[in-house]
Amino acid sequence: MGVDHLVNNAGLANVCWFEDVPNVADLKQVLDVNFWGTVHPTHAALPHLKNSGGKIFVNSSAAALLAMPRMSFYDASKAAVLNFAETLRMELGNDVGVTVATPGWIESEMTKGKHLSSEGRMEVDQDTRDAQVGLLPVVRAERCAEAIVDAVCRGRRSVTVPVWYRALFLWRAFAPEVGDMFQRVFYRRPAGDGGSQMRARRVMELTGAKRVLQPPSLYTPEIKQE
Repeated sequence: MGVDHLVNNAGLANVCWFEDVPNVADLKQVLDVNFWGTVHPTHAALPHLKNSGGKIFVNSSAAALLAMPRMSFYDASKAAVLNFAETLRMELGNDVGVTVATPGWIESEMTKGKHLSSEGRMEVDQDTRDAQVGLLPVVRAERCAEAIVDAVCRGRRSVTVPVWYRALFLWRAFAPEVGDMFQRVFYRRPAGDGGSQMRARRVMELTGAKRVLQPPSLYTPEIKQE
């Protein structure tokens, strides 16, 4: 049986301040899932994909380029995934197509509040989610999937959803102080607080922006805990 497409979409996030992590080994699972979870299936499928002239899809993240606070392990893993895919594309040439996605916040279990704590335990905390996502809109899963399928079918090198995130990438590359200032204003850690009351969350609560920026599916309490 041949292999025409490989979809690398596994993802696991941590949401915690790096200095609060008691044992960094507890968060190695983020890199095991996000990075090695892409490398191993790619290595196994590559001979079959070369025979079929197939394509590889790799899901990185906007966090790989923007460096979101409280997601240091996740940011690092997605940056590794991004560079792995870019290097693989150069090595494979025209033998196998490689498309890399760098999506922003997308409707998923992650944006429903499911993430790893500083101790490496899975938890669902929607207050922390609101503080982390902040004022950035959450895109519906269907819209993201459609953009990715279109990019893969067209043989594009990359796809970003929503597309305006590309402006944030440019700011980060050519004016990093602008991105740093935004992060400090909205995501700075309040003194004596774990982070759930960061300014971005307070602004959302005061303005009611949450109902506009986040799809209703994110409010459901029915989220898998394992």
